[in-house]
Amino acid sequence: MTNSDISFKTDALKFGIGIIICFCLLNVVMFFWGEYLLKLLLPFYSLAIDIISTELEVESISLGMQGSTKQILVVVKNPQQLNFGATSMPAGIPMQLSTLQGHALQHLIIIYSIILAWPPMFSKNKLMLLLTSVPFLLMVELIDIPFVLLGSGYDLIYSNLAPHLATSAPSIMFMDFLNGGGRLALSIAAAICTIASYQFFHTKSYNQLLL
Repeated sequence: MTNSDISFKTDALKFGIGIIICFCLLNVVMFFWGEYLLKLLLPFYSLAIDIISTELEVESISLGMQGSTKQILVVVKNPQQLNFGATSMPAGIPMQLSTLQGHALQHLIIIYSIILAWPPMFSKNKLMLLLTSVPFLLMVELIDIPFVLLGSGYDLIYSNLAPHLATSAPSIMFMDFLNGGGRLALSIAAAICTIASYQFFHTKSYNQLLL
């Protein structure tokens, strides 16, 4: 076994241990202070839902409890009548939709666990790496939560008024994809894109200084 092989395995082990440590610490932090972050994101979720769907619009969005679980609660209504062949849904029917707050916080925990553990773990450039991650974090949040909420809304509508559409509707299929592992894949992809973007621009800036 060469020195480079030993060094690679050592770095990989440190990275893995670092992810576990950061994951545990961030879970504790989000348990106590995650709601403050989510309150900042609520207007973005609301705007995204209104942009994505022309059939449903947000009446209110808030954080709350359903039983013993912390939820993101959204009340939507259809501004116009929705027709499904022989059946229809009158305009102005309110629906309450929800998703776990943990779904939204999972992105932050996964992304920053990877970024904070990325070697070298303690670096003066780590702050820039964290700042680079912000647009990617916001992007995955807006891909996930609004689509999951809309998917649950359309699932409710189709199940009652058009069951034949419930299994083929794109919004419901995408919701199932996210809940079936797509959410984790998005978080990991965002972390990789953050690191790749930072290294690209950091290297580019360094090369320009040498010219």
